[in-house]
Amino acid sequence: MKYRIVFDVIRDGYSAWSMVLVGLLFVFVGVGLVAFRHRLRGRHVVFVQVVAPFALLASAVLWTGIVVVFTLKDYWSLRDDLSRGRCEVTEGVVSGFVPSRIGQGRSTFESFTVGSEYFSYSDFNIVAGFHRTSSYGGPIRAGLQVRIHHRNREIARLEIAE
Repeated sequence: MKYRIVFDVIRDGYSAWSMVLVGLLFVFVGVGLVAFRHRLRGRHVVFVQVVAPFALLASAVLWTGIVVVFTLKDYWSLRDDLSRGRCEVTEGVVSGFVPSRIGQGRSTFESFTVGSEYFSYSDFNIVAGFHRTSSYGGPIRAGLQVRIHHRNREIARLEIAE
């Protein structure tokens, strides 16, 4: 059977750039507040000119650093496992498909089973593996013939039969 690759962690690359960019935006705001802190005015001068700017900058740097370290570690690890053939391969028909639901300002996880393997993911879960739900244009649906390379059920490569 011929398969078409719809996701490959090596080909598609690091996907957490948006989170890193948000962190960097706050770092730049923090740097700006620290640089121009003497121009800031408020009822509590020490807090407005010293504590708040440095606290924002420190928090932004810490948050961005944590995001980069954990997401890159996950990405490099999954990519390495796929390239070295250390991922488990599950092949079969998608069953038990439960699409994500969007509403009330949040999204649920999407899930399905192939053989005895259960997979679950969300567009808003920051992982290196496949996580695009059908609500946001993802390809998974009930009855599809798929081949999935995964590590601990994190999808490193998703292939769909043509």
